[in-house]
Parts: sequence; C-alpha cells; structure tokens
Amino acid sequence: MRLAVTALAAALALLSVAACSSSGGSSSTGGGSSPASTLAVGEFNPFTGPDAAFGPEMVGGCIPAIQLINAGGGVLGHQMSCVQEDTRGDPADAVPAAQKMMATETSLVGVLGPSSDEALATVPLLNAGHVPMFVDTGQAAFDHSTYDCFWRITPADDVKGYAMALWAHKAGYTRAAAVFGNDAGAQSNVPTLVHAFTQLGGTTARPYLAKVN
Repeated sequence: MRLAVTALAAALALLSVAACSSSGGSSSTGGGSSPASTLAVGEFNPFTGPDAAFGPEMVGGCIPAIQLINAGGGVLGHQMSCVQEDTRGDPADAVPAAQKMMATETSLVGVLGPSSDEALATVPLLNAGHVPMFVDTGQAAFDHSTYDCFWRITPADDVKGYAMALWAHKAGYTRAAAVFGNDAGAQSNVPTLVHAFTQLGGTTARPYLAKVN
C-alpha cells in the first residue's frame, strides 16, 4: 500500500508546483529549439541508518511513477527524474541534506518525505523554500499543519494507535503486549494504543514496550 501511495505522491507533486514554488527551484520551459529541463522529484528519506528501508520504499514508488509520466510525454515538455537525498534518519544530517538539495537541484519540483525521523527539523526549511512535500510522517505535531507546501500521505500515528486498539478489541483480545521500534514514528503509536485498549476493557502486559533497533 505504501508503494502505491508514494507513486501517487510523485504524480501529485507536479500539480502543486504553482502553489508552492514561487521562490523555490527554477526550471526552463525549453522555448524554441532549446531542450526542456528535467524536473526532479526528491526522495528525501533515510537510505542509511536504523530506518534505511524508508528510502528504498520511496524509490519503489517514484521510479514507476516517473516512467509512466515520461512515457506519456512528460509535463509540459519536461521529462522527470527521481533524485535520492539521504537524511540518515537524523535531524543533524537531514538539515544540511535539505539545504544541499534545494541549492543544487535547480529544477526541484517536490519531495517524497521527510519521514518522522527528521520532519520536525526539515519541514520548516522545505516549506520556506516553497518545495511541495508529500511526507510519510505521522507525528501528532503535524495533525494540524499550517504549512502551505505540506501534504501527509500516511495516517497520523496517534490515529493508528486507536485503530490497532479497536482491531484488537473487535478480535476478542483482552490482554496484549506491544512491541515497537525506538524510532519516532513507532514510539508515537504507543500512547493512544495503550490508552484506547485500556478504555475498551483490555489490559497490557508490563512492560508493554520493548525498544528494538
């Protein structure tokens, strides 16, 4: 499901350029006999580190979307490309990566990302650069976003916690142990999961959380 969503996000990024790129990356329309520039979609996610799987998941959506768009003639005469930018899942690495991407990719029209690992640090930067973002962060901090160029393509983490509790309740479970990773996205599922499961009459084993890399 995530691969299908990221493929859709790559195509939707093209539609939002006019609203968010007034001072962002520039691109030539290729007037006359000059070739049109290639428009870039950034895959702004971890490709290394504990959450290194996030980046390849974005690649899995971006590449087929770009191939379909290019096979159909591109966008207003422009071909498309996917550009990898490794955030390493760490805000300290993601901030300079975002700055580098915006400075060097002069035809950047949007990004797939950032993830929960680096969103709090990089969403303001990308928004200030008028770069459309199709983020895979479910952090509650973005449940009510005022960023003009921000679109969330995954459910909020706190909502997923409630959904898991409801599923367990309907499946007849009354006792449960929850095991989550220690990354920001996984951790933010836990409070609402435990709260909702308890409110529905269930109990959680102690300790209910095991941190894993």
